[in-house]
Amino acid sequence: MRVYFCNAAGVYLGFYESSAGLPALDDPTLVSDAAMFTLDEPPIVARDEDAVLNDGVWSVVINSARESLIIDSEKEKVLSSARERLDREMHDLVSKYPPHERDSWPIQLAEAKSYLADNSAATPLVDELVASRGIEKSDFMARIILKSQQYQATAGAAIGRYHSVRDGIEAAMTLSKNDALSALVDLM
Repeated sequence: MRVYFCNAAGVYLGFYESSAGLPALDDPTLVSDAAMFTLDEPPIVARDEDAVLNDGVWSVVINSARESLIIDSEKEKVLSSARERLDREMHDLVSKYPPHERDSWPIQLAEAKSYLADNSAATPLVDELVASRGIEKSDFMARIILKSQQYQATAGAAIGRYHSVRDGIEAAMTLSKNDALSALVDLM
């Protein structure tokens, strides 16, 4: 069972999860009204008007408006984390190459494909690259194709993971509020 918390301003603070010590709150309306704890301290929640100790039981009131704020906050956290991961992965993939070289990749690939289709095709950029490096043109063309395929596979996997998270967020938004919160946290 997970219970989600926000402060008096409606800012999401986190969640508490336990398989023991929580009452059965199968009805989502109960979760949006109050979550109860038999603990000495309220988990995660700061001591403010949201956390109240009654007869040794902590109650944390989470009304529907706050629950919506929590969902929005969690959604943004998940999406932001996914964007940061994608940015890191893409940066790691291309950071060892200067921008001007990366800008030439589409031209190199187009010239390599043209050359492989017809070895008399004009390839001015690649001609300069192989001449300055003193390597065989056909070997270089094969390397261009191979590196392009490697880039596409690696970038595709990273972008695919990001899109999977976005799809998961969209799917979570079709669930009840309680299930949506659990689904969003699981995406992290």
